[in-house]
Amino acid sequence: MEKIVFRNVSKSFNGYDAVMDLTFHVNEGETLVLIGTSGCGKTTSLKMINRLIEPSKGEILIDDRNISEYNLIDLRHNIGYVIQSVGLFPHMTIARNISIVPELKKWPKDRIASRVNELLSMVGLDPDIFRDRFPAELSGGQQQRIGVARSLAADPPVILMDEPFGALDPITREQLQNEFLSLVRKIKKTIVFVTHDIFEAVRIADRIALMDRGRIVQIGAPEEIIHNPTDRFVVEFLGSHHFQLCLLLIKLEEIMAETLHFKTAEQDIEAIPHLKTGQTILDALNCFKQNPGEHIAIKGDDGKLKGFITKKMISDKIVATIK
Repeated sequence: MEKIVFRNVSKSFNGYDAVMDLTFHVNEGETLVLIGTSGCGKTTSLKMINRLIEPSKGEILIDDRNISEYNLIDLRHNIGYVIQSVGLFPHMTIARNISIVPELKKWPKDRIASRVNELLSMVGLDPDIFRDRFPAELSGGQQQRIGVARSLAADPPVILMDEPFGALDPITREQLQNEFLSLVRKIKKTIVFVTHDIFEAVRIADRIALMDRGRIVQIGAPEEIIHNPTDRFVVEFLGSHHFQLCLLLIKLEEIMAETLHFKTAEQDIEAIPHLKTGQTILDALNCFKQNPGEHIAIKGDDGKLKGFITKKMISDKIVATIK
């Protein structure tokens, strides 16, 4: 079912065409990633969904209704919005930052308090520790988690994310990408996500829309973009990373051996480094670089052990991929 629809949407700024004749849709429960070089129109496209920017031409629909017909405040209260700079209010506690929209919607106080605790736990922060802290007391990664929690506070059906992890260091960024994937599987929201990083796009997207000079050049599942680029711009955008991106498409759950067959006499399983089923062979290679040993334990989103992989499993899969 189509949740968001763009029909021949254009946007001009003082005669400059930032976005031209965009026609695409976002399915309900889907994560669509808008990607492209700086100035390609991806953030402009994102901001038109919640009317931070108004289209010059065309129409945008949510649930088959033109967004111009919605009350603007109601529209934005029902769309979560996460940006790179987070935008937390420094004079408010974390609990107050998260509860802004529920308060505006006049939720009962006990419901708000319960929702704050639920969301802090969901993004991996202990409510008892973080609820009464202020943004300046948190790391960049923790602040970004609060930004995500705040966007989910009133349980909106649509989430917009504008390079939310772009300002973080590589290690924290990858960690949050993996946590985001686990969260998405739980919350089942319709998400439009802007990034300039093709690795991030392939990691998190159900579909990718690659933009250039205000137009969509190609839209499709990550494997379609990587294996069947439609023109030279797509090939050039992927650059020399084709092989690494192919590895990023292979989830660990595809190659792991079941826990039942795991045998180890000299190691305690909890001492073995672990990854999640939704992570990839590329993650496993990086994990093996940082940890000695021949095994990595694979856990589900629920934290339960699902299986294991070995270096040989990975090498066999890579050889098969090359062939």
